[in-house]
Amino acid sequence: MSHPISIFSPRGLAQRIDEGVVRVIDVRSSGEFHKEHIPDSENIPLKSLDGGTLAQLKASKNGCPVCITCQSGVRAEKAAKKMADEGMGNIYLLAGGLDNWTHEGKPTEGAGRKAIPLDRQVRITIGILIIAGCCACYFTEDIRWLAAPAFFGAGLIFSGLTGFCGLARILSFLPWNR
Repeated sequence: MSHPISIFSPRGLAQRIDEGVVRVIDVRSSGEFHKEHIPDSENIPLKSLDGGTLAQLKASKNGCPVCITCQSGVRAEKAAKKMADEGMGNIYLLAGGLDNWTHEGKPTEGAGRKAIPLDRQVRITIGILIIAGCCACYFTEDIRWLAAPAFFGAGLIFSGLTGFCGLARILSFLPWNR
């Protein structure tokens, strides 16, 4: 049975944190989390939310509301749906994620280094590779160079249809994304 998922505004979540009556779980990558996060939040990356982790969360919740957050809210919504499908109740999302939290002037902790988010790294990498392939084709007059832009264009279509991005997985192993 799936439970409803409610939403906290940044102000509402800050009030709950001050009262000590909410558990904040950030589902971004550990690299993103260490750079900047909501004080007293814990990091459980979305890709590690498997059956065992969800069972542990459900057992350790003790009726306390859980607020799920990420950078903008997309990954948090996926995580919250997984939790609700496991039968967890009292689940909240932070409206707009960490972007909205910082926009509202709420405090954050972390190393403070602003890395480019992984989804933007993917777009930049693909853009560079497409331009490089097209330029190589133009300057060498060898049409085989267009295979690279075609490959990455097909990868974007596949990623859009399936939600899986192989390039994002590869880029997540780079040192600045850990």
